[in-house]
Amino acid sequence: MKAEDVDLSGLMEVALTAARKAGEAIMQVYSSGEDIGVVSKPDNTPVTRADYASNKVICDELKATGIPVLSEESEHEQYGVRKDYERLWVVDPLDGTKEFIKRNGMFAVCIALVESHRPTLGVIYVPTERKVYFGEGGKSWRATLTAEGALSGVERLPLRRRPPHVVLTSLSYPSERVLRFCDRLRDVWPDMEARGYGSSIKQCVIAEGNASFYPRYGRTMEWDTAAGQVVIENAGGRLLRLSDCKPMVYNRRELANPHFVAMACGEEVAQAWEKMCMASREIGE
Repeated sequence: MKAEDVDLSGLMEVALTAARKAGEAIMQVYSSGEDIGVVSKPDNTPVTRADYASNKVICDELKATGIPVLSEESEHEQYGVRKDYERLWVVDPLDGTKEFIKRNGMFAVCIALVESHRPTLGVIYVPTERKVYFGEGGKSWRATLTAEGALSGVERLPLRRRPPHVVLTSLSYPSERVLRFCDRLRDVWPDMEARGYGSSIKQCVIAEGNASFYPRYGRTMEWDTAAGQVVIENAGGRLLRLSDCKPMVYNRRELANPHFVAMACGEEVAQAWEKMCMASREIGE
């Protein structure tokens, strides 16, 4: 597939440009050898100079669209104002700050467009690899972003339509509930393997079809999943609330996400999920 075969006009072009420039700002801090300026926010999560630098770049780029921005690192409008937005950018300027601090490369820039509470456009950019995952209009792709902003090596997602028996887990947020999820799945797939990944890269691996499930019981926010949900859904997968097995919606009064599971495309994955749900009422605990 060639880059010219993908429609990059309009808001997708803006989002890709914003992600690329934000990635450049992040990498300047990452590779500078200087103090990255780690401080704790009121919720005890870390933030760095790179988070703020990325946020400024993205907000400046998206401003031209005239669409409001909900970003992790900007002041949030009250729900009384937000509820009337028909469209909204949902942004995580540096997803995986803990991985950034560890310097393991597993962090990303996440930009999503939400329309009538549903994410319709998503971009996840991994600056250490120059890999970008993006979805819109029922299709998702993976590509490499050149320094000039061009796309190379464009591939339609999923890459695999029969994902391996792999469950993705968090590197920084281990969970007993995830271990129980894996134990249940082993009743269906005895050869199941758990692998740890950082940040929203887990959602990209699901969209690729290189893993089957990513359950998350820990605290996440709207900006942690909106872009990934688009990329996954347009690749034939699903991202569902564990409480009712329905797709996540956005621009809610409460920005903290409920527990969720992301799953790849494929009949085998769908059948495994159905068997797990039938065998246990504790999936959404």
